[in-house]
Amino acid sequence: RVMDDMILLHGDRDYLEYCRDEIIRELALLKLEPNTDKTKIVPLSAGVTFLGFNWKVTETGKVLAFVKSRTVKDFRHTLTKLMKMYARGERSRKCIEDSKRSRMEFMGKGNSHKLLERLEQWYEERMDYYEHQRIDVQSKKHVPEGTCGIR
Repeated sequence: RVMDDMILLHGDRDYLEYCRDEIIRELALLKLEPNTDKTKIVPLSAGVTFLGFNWKVTETGKVLAFVKSRTVKDFRHTLTKLMKMYARGERSRKCIEDSKRSRMEFMGKGNSHKLLERLEQWYEERMDYYEHQRIDVQSKKHVPEGTCGIR
């Protein structure tokens, strides 16, 4: 994957329009074009959605980052998928714990303390459920600890 997201902050709208035009020109040289739905110049007070967070600046200048609802939905979807695989003996518990930890650490970069508490509770309840659904994996092939990918 290529990191292709960017955000420019500046107090002068004319300068931002100039930068946008220059970026579009450079991308065209590479036979690329920006996503017109996402390429916008907006006042910072309106907030900005970027890299899984909704960023807002308060009147005092404090920057707040709130986890996007889509990010939370993806977190639950992916972990549920892994838990189902765990119940079938196709993934290790460590795999699920590693995935949960990395996603929670990412979301923890924002203003998300209460959200993380709710997700931790959700995780524990779901994991209990799938732990009880777990089939006898003795008859299945051993799942290596590093096998975590989802297809």
